Amino acid sequence: MALCKQHFSIRGIARELGRAPSTISRELGRNLRPPGRYEPNQAHSYAVAHRRRSRRGTRFTPEQWMVVEHLVLQDWSPEQVSGRLKAGGIMSISHETIYLRIWRDKRAGGSLWRHLRQATKKRR
Repeated sequence: MALCKQHFSIRGIARELGRAPSTISRELGRNLRPPGRYEPNQAHSYAVAHRRRSRRGTRFTPEQWMVVEHLVLQDWSPEQVSGRLKAGGIMSISHETIYLRIWRDKRAGGSLWRHLRQATKKRR
């Protein structure tokens, strides 16, 4: 806001803050309030609310992972596990998250990856 008041351009603000001009432009565009002014306090409250609504960093409980792993051990694909748990209202988890868990388990010496259906399981 201070740089805007000093009539810095978007590129000038970006240079000063060490950010890409597109980031500054997006921030200003997202948070301009009538009559065309940037309100930093309001922008901050919007950012806090957005972060609160975000699912990033959501952790699943050990019990939830036990359900997921149980189904993978029964040779269900991560897509099937995700779909069944969502359809049953049990939990919402993406197949990508399940794959990440399987690959992390493999790096730790686990055997979940051996229950995958694709050719990757052949590499033992």
